[in-house]
Amino acid sequence: EAVRAVHERWAAGMDGPLSHTGALFRDPPTLRVSGVTVAERDGTIVGYVTWDRGRGYGDGAELRVWELVADDVDALRSLMTTMASFAAVTPSILVRTSGVPAWQLLLRTVHPTPVSSAPYALAVLDPVALTYPRVPPGLEGWLPFVVDDVAHAIEIADGEALLHDGDGSGRTFTRSGLALAFAGAQTSATLRALGHLGGDATDDATWDALCSRGPVTVHDYF
Repeated sequence: EAVRAVHERWAAGMDGPLSHTGALFRDPPTLRVSGVTVAERDGTIVGYVTWDRGRGYGDGAELRVWELVADDVDALRSLMTTMASFAAVTPSILVRTSGVPAWQLLLRTVHPTPVSSAPYALAVLDPVALTYPRVPPGLEGWLPFVVDDVAHAIEIADGEALLHDGDGSGRTFTRSGLALAFAGAQTSATLRALGHLGGDATDDATWDALCSRGPVTVHDYF
């Protein structure tokens, strides 16, 4: 439970990770891997790394790291140092990660080399999803848009966003453009250049502020 608590604290401040609740995470995380190393401070677990040692040693031996999560930089450095201590028998470390994780910013060597990737598809099935992101403080406006020839409008006020019927004005999204905007993956300017966004550009800055996510990290997906 202490390991789960670290993950929940970390996930709450990130964009992308699933909460470790529900049927998929019914078994304790410590049962799925060869080992779990924790960072502890004053009797409280403040970070953890789950790993599989594998077999053998030498050039072909690998240490596979499934999750590396910590509350602060001291815990993160301690866990990374522990993983580095395997170097004598496993010269390669494979880390399951997404985007640019915090631990990568602490490396003093070259950036990690991707070995494999698993891109995922995203579709916005209901435009009401555009009201889900956290609304930045002070952001207000009326954002009309059209997707699939259906007019909508987002009202932003008092830190909340609400979906309404629109009048056909404002911007026009393609389905792909709507997904890219929702994910915060591209700016309005880029979507226009790619042909995924047309119409009035007056509200581009407000849309970009609403959909801005910062770094995205996806460890688990469905």
